[in-house]
Amino acid sequence: MADSSSPYVQAVFSETLLKLANGKAMKAEPFRPHLTRFPSAIGPTILVYDYPLTFGREVELVWKSPRNTIKVVFLISRYLPFFDATVQLLYRNVLADPSPETCKYLIPTQVWLSIFGSNVSEFLFLLRTWAVWEKDRAVGIFLAVTTVTCLALGIYGSLEFLRSLTFVSGSNIGGCLVLSSSNMLLMDYSAFMVIEAVQLILMLIKSYANYRRERKISKLTRVVIRDGIMYYLVLFGQGTPHQS
Repeated sequence: MADSSSPYVQAVFSETLLKLANGKAMKAEPFRPHLTRFPSAIGPTILVYDYPLTFGREVELVWKSPRNTIKVVFLISRYLPFFDATVQLLYRNVLADPSPETCKYLIPTQVWLSIFGSNVSEFLFLLRTWAVWEKDRAVGIFLAVTTVTCLALGIYGSLEFLRSLTFVSGSNIGGCLVLSSSNMLLMDYSAFMVIEAVQLILMLIKSYANYRRERKISKLTRVVIRDGIMYYLVLFGQGTPHQS
């Protein structure tokens, strides 16, 4: 479960808006650049806007802390989206008329950067869930097996999706325009949803058990659950454009 203020959550939300906008654009006027290209700047814009808002806390809590694995993982998940967004803007907005060969290189690059970044972030959330369960061995094994299985399915779905892509050439409207693709990316999305659902359910179970014992829920726990539910709803909403 991700913090709803994180760049990745905001990027997911903006990607949902982008898919909705692109879907309407392609059905109505497929070659109007302001409908097919400009929405792709939503995610990077939110990413850049969010950065200075949280940078002060990042310096105090992360940069000044001792070097350890968690710190390295956090910094990777924090800064990798900037590379991801740069590649995305390059093939969607900057290049005037990229060849299909160029698109076949840039889009997979962006997809794998996104997958790697999201899984690095997911590692932090899995550790948090396991810590809430006081590093219970059975819960740890369950989380590990579930994550590895979903990761394998997600990678397979992404590979099949990328292999199926064909592109429009000579459109002169800018960016990489996909002519056809398979729906195998839904496997990646579904696997990610399963991991998020498992973490959310485990957090709710543990929180309920603590509430029954102590008759109260800490402020931190309330924030984690609230943001986790919000994040899951955003992810669920992201699937709607895929299925329509």
